[in-house]
Amino acid sequence: MIREYRELRLRVIERQRSALLDARSTGRYDSRELEKVLDTLDAEQIMVESRTASVADDWSYF
Repeated sequence: MIREYRELRLRVIERQRSALLDARSTGRYDSRELEKVLDTLDAEQIMVESRTASVADDWSYF
């Protein structure tokens, strides 16, 4: 279940990132604001990857 959540969340983050990059390329939104949101997505991706890795490590002992 943990792996499925991780994979799903990472796919969602990637699609969000792609949509934001598309929006930036059209010039529709301020680049600085989009960079802030992209930074947030990066942090969330790191959090998902590190949390699920540490949980998986915990379960590997059983």
